[in-house]
Amino acid sequence: MKTGDIVRLKQPFKPQPQHPKEYCFGIIIDLVTDPVQEGLPQDSHAAMEPSNPLELSEILVYLYDPDTSTIFTDELGVQAVFAFKLDEVEIWQI
Repeated sequence: MKTGDIVRLKQPFKPQPQHPKEYCFGIIIDLVTDPVQEGLPQDSHAAMEPSNPLELSEILVYLYDPDTSTIFTDELGVQAVFAFKLDEVEIWQI
């Protein structure tokens, strides 16, 4: 998974209780990694070395409607960002 990929949400997601639409897709905008690895102190630079890949813990997405090619915006017109755990999504389109 990388920035720009489209993922399918395994469960439809409603961004706001009063919002009539549920979303089933998102566009990845960032990957959240866990810098703490077994045996490495939190401030260790070894965690950042390519030979020590960080563990991906969550992804940040814009909610996306592929039928209309639109991204969800909140009541202020801002493209809201949502976080999902890896087991809540699957890659749909690269």
